[in-house]
Amino acid sequence: MSTILVRKRERQERILLSLDRLGFATREQLQQVHALGQKRNALKILQGMSEWLNVRRHPERDCANVYYLNKEGCRMIGSETERKYTSEVEHYLMRNDVYIHFNCPDDFVVEREVAFRVGHAEKIIKPDARFSYDDKICFLEVDRTQSMAANKKKIERYAELSPLFQEQFAYPPVIIFYTLTESRRERLYSLAEEHGVKVMVLSRYDLKTV
Repeated sequence: MSTILVRKRERQERILLSLDRLGFATREQLQQVHALGQKRNALKILQGMSEWLNVRRHPERDCANVYYLNKEGCRMIGSETERKYTSEVEHYLMRNDVYIHFNCPDDFVVEREVAFRVGHAEKIIKPDARFSYDDKICFLEVDRTQSMAANKKKIERYAELSPLFQEQFAYPPVIIFYTLTESRRERLYSLAEEHGVKVMVLSRYDLKTV
C-alpha cells in the first residue's frame, strides 16, 4: 500500500475513533478536531467515508449535517456501541463544543461517575465530562433542557465535594456549565453563589456556535 493510501486510512480511522468517543459530531466539529482544512475538503473526506457513517440534518444547528457511526463503522474499529439519532443529539454536540473550546484534551472522559465520602455517606457525581486544563481537573455540566431544580441539586453536590477536593488537590474543582441563554447563565451563577460554589458558565455565544 502506498504512503498516501496509508495516511488516508489512518486519517479515516482517527475520525471513526473520535466519533466512537464523541457519539455524534457536525462536519464543522470534525473539521476542527481533525484539521480537515476548508469546508470543501472536509466534505470530500467525509463523503469518502460514507460506507461507515450515518448522516442526518440537524434542525437545532440550521440543518447542519451530523455524522455518527453505522454498523459497518462500528465493525471497522471494533466498537460495540451503535448509536441512534434521537432528541439527545444536541446534548452531544454541545459537549463537543466545550471539548473543542478547551483544545481537545486527551483525558476528556464522558459521563463517568466520581465517588467521594462525606462523613460516613458515599456521594456520587456524574458530570457530562471530566478533563484537565491548565493542570487542573475540570467538571463539565451541559445545561440544555435540564430543570433549574436539577441544576440546584448538582450544585449542592459540588458544594459537598469542593472542600474534599481542595484538601486533596490544593485547589477547588473547576466546574463549568455550558448553557443556551443569558438568562440561564445568570440563574446558574446565582445558584452557585447561594451555595458558595465557584463556577464558570459558558453560553453558545461565548463559543460562537450560534
